Amino acid sequence: MPRSPRLTVVVPAYNEERRLEGSLTELAEWAAARPYAVEVLVVDDGSRDGTRALAERFAAGAPSFRVLALPENRGKGAAVRTGFAASTGELVLFSDADLSTPLHEIEKLEAALEAGAGVAIASRALPDSNLEIRQAWYRERMGKTFNAIVRRVTGLPIRDTQCGFKLFRGEDARALAT
Repeated sequence: MPRSPRLTVVVPAYNEERRLEGSLTELAEWAAARPYAVEVLVVDDGSRDGTRALAERFAAGAPSFRVLALPENRGKGAAVRTGFAASTGELVLFSDADLSTPLHEIEKLEAALEAGAGVAIASRALPDSNLEIRQAWYRERMGKTFNAIVRRVTGLPIRDTQCGFKLFRGEDARALAT
């Protein structure tokens, strides 16, 4: 019986047909270069374009890739929970389909978990953040405003709650899915 992967990468996708193939290719190359086993779960959130078919074609040639499909669009949170529930890795990374956070940044998140953090969240709001894909100025402004409201309402010291690059211990991710 094959051993469980060290890392599961959950990629929620909704109408991502135009950019998904490039992201999956990058993920496959990155995963192949890891010194440990990596599982990739693409969760199609009821896309209306060819996202699911593209992901399934890609996964057919990549044994460590699986595609999970929601019958209708239920939102990013539902797609992430579906991926978390199906994950088998010791660690579970949630990454947006556009890979706007470089995959090598996982090393910083792993260090945070090793130092005792319960979850490690990448942030575009820190001074040393490396933004390879920038959002439009109005989306950045809306995001900053939303994050300020979240911090004020919840009291959480998280500067960028919406960054789509978060690392969890596997058992914690699976517990969140229930």
